[in-house]
Amino acid sequence: MVKKSIKVKEYDVGRNNSSITELLKSSMQNKSARIDNDSGGIIIPPYDPISLASLMEVNTYHRRCIGIKSACVSDLGWHIEGEDEKEIALLKNWVKNCTEEEDFSSVITKFIIDYIAIGYSFLETARDPVEGKPQKIYHARAATVKIAENGNSFIQTKNSKDTKFLKYQPGQLFSQKHEMIFFKQYSPLHDWYGIPDWLPSLAAMIGDRDAMQYNINYFTNNAIPPLLILIKGGELSTKVEKTLQSFLQENVKGVANAHRAISLSLEDPEQEIELKELGKQIVDQAFGEFRKANRDEVASIHGVPPRLLGIVSSGSLGGTGEVEGQLKIFKETLIDPLQRRLEYLLNTLLVRKGLGIEKARIKFNELDITAQNNDSSYFNAMATAYAQLVNAGILSADEAAKKLNIQKNDKRPGLKEQLLIIQKSIENAIYGK
Repeated sequence: MVKKSIKVKEYDVGRNNSSITELLKSSMQNKSARIDNDSGGIIIPPYDPISLASLMEVNTYHRRCIGIKSACVSDLGWHIEGEDEKEIALLKNWVKNCTEEEDFSSVITKFIIDYIAIGYSFLETARDPVEGKPQKIYHARAATVKIAENGNSFIQTKNSKDTKFLKYQPGQLFSQKHEMIFFKQYSPLHDWYGIPDWLPSLAAMIGDRDAMQYNINYFTNNAIPPLLILIKGGELSTKVEKTLQSFLQENVKGVANAHRAISLSLEDPEQEIELKELGKQIVDQAFGEFRKANRDEVASIHGVPPRLLGIVSSGSLGGTGEVEGQLKIFKETLIDPLQRRLEYLLNTLLVRKGLGIEKARIKFNELDITAQNNDSSYFNAMATAYAQLVNAGILSADEAAKKLNIQKNDKRPGLKEQLLIIQKSIENAIYGK
């Protein structure tokens, strides 16, 4: 890796609320990437990647959706397929040894989390110094990397230091420097960077955050509801009127000022102040419906079955058939296509062109939701699918048992084996076995 003398302007927005609000404004202005010639041809992303990533720390369902999708794509394990036993063994050995502090699935899952959360992702590659073949891969946080030189290089900014990486191009001459593999979501409006497909729900996420903060401020400010101030027996003095007017203009607007109070003193002893509460019950009801609508919009745009998010709406209390249908659509329209794209990227650049392996390839384990006609096979298939979800940390063992309607005296064939899988998964998660 070669340190460059140029300095790329770092995003200083952090995770504060104003940066996320600015992100919403940007999303409504059809922004496009721009080239910063003063910084060596750096291409500035249309949306601040740190603000995009920080939404995982703001919205519960957004974070859970990203976790579920990334786990189903790459964290259920992998295997090697092929026609040549020697190449299968070579590739299997490479996958097991191409990472350092984490296993292959963990590195690729981080790669996919960036892809879903920000719209693009990066893998840093290191070649064998003698043969030039890919030797190691590392996850590079997408929020720290920018495209440069018309896509032929990348600049990573960490701790105020800039490092240049070349685009990974197997089969070409190399200079023993680390390189980058770039993976992005397609956008019909943007050429350089990918745009996350959940971006249209940004207003729902920010609205939900503000609604939650509004409710928190209600209790922070001594649970004071919206009140109407009535003056009886006269008029306010000019001094009191100006004080009240100033307070209303400067200290009431915005979520941060919700439910704030003011102290008023009347000069005329004959005057009285009466406070009337303004429809708190209606406000509470609207607040709950607003947050529910925001939650449903986030879940909908991610395409994650509501049951996997712990959402069970009245009127939709179907059994395993409904769950299977949701999982089937989720798998075939979202997870399978992304797995195929990911496998094509890795097998083309790293396996076939990089390692020269033609008759073996990396395959990520699929979420198994296959159901047969007979009841026991159907149950076993569903139990296997739920065991995978438990293993990936998507569901708890208790949640899986409830969804499968497992009873203590259940005697269905294969049930014991499936429960043992779930039990082992939980023990591994707790004790790190």
